[in-house]
Amino acid sequence: EGVVPLVALLTAGPCPARKEAAGALSNLAANATCQVAIAHAGAIPLLVELVKGGFPEEKACAANVLRHLAGDEQQHEAIMEAGGRKALELLIVECSNEGPCAEKAIAALELLPPSTPRKEQLGPSYGLLGPIWHRRRPM
Repeated sequence: EGVVPLVALLTAGPCPARKEAAGALSNLAANATCQVAIAHAGAIPLLVELVKGGFPEEKACAANVLRHLAGDEQQHEAIMEAGGRKALELLIVECSNEGPCAEKAIAALELLPPSTPRKEQLGPSYGLLGPIWHRRRPM
């Protein structure tokens, strides 16, 4: 499949090829068939790692891929197990809740299940994003 080499490039150290691969996967992830191929190629943990430690453009691309994958409930468990929720929350904080990184991360988080089943009971102190989350989604 065409996505396998792109996913493999996500493991490369900082280099233009990794950035280009992340960008290509970001574009391909808009297609449902490609989403399945991306997930089956083992990209989810690699994308989460890129959100945590990539360059800003790579982080935005990885968050965008996770946003598309999070639209499929079958991918939720893999994203959560890879630490995707926490990585996306930290990315929003890192981006000061502004710009494409934050927007893509927020969009992904809105599609993922809460890390705790008691989200509604936690009120404004919900996770790292209490104030940000409640500004975006008033209760």
